[in-house]
Amino acid sequence: MIIETESAEEWVKRAALGGGLRVEAGHRPTDDLVKIAVAASLRGDRVTFFGLNPRPLNDLLKIVAAGGLWQGRVNAELTSPGR
Repeated sequence: MIIETESAEEWVKRAALGGGLRVEAGHRPTDDLVKIAVAASLRGDRVTFFGLNPRPLNDLLKIVAAGGLWQGRVNAELTSPGR
């Protein structure tokens, strides 16, 4: 499911329902992505953030770590979906 216009709170609610997510992340603040990653990881689900390029490495690490760095629950795609 790809919906670019929903708020972070809506994505957190979706993540809490389970099933995994694919979120366009290019325009979203890092803190919002962290919240979504945490919500997904609490259910043991995966979330894929795409369009993360360019974003500082520290931000990428913060996002991935929030979702369970070693469990592989967060995928970070640096390119946009059309590339």
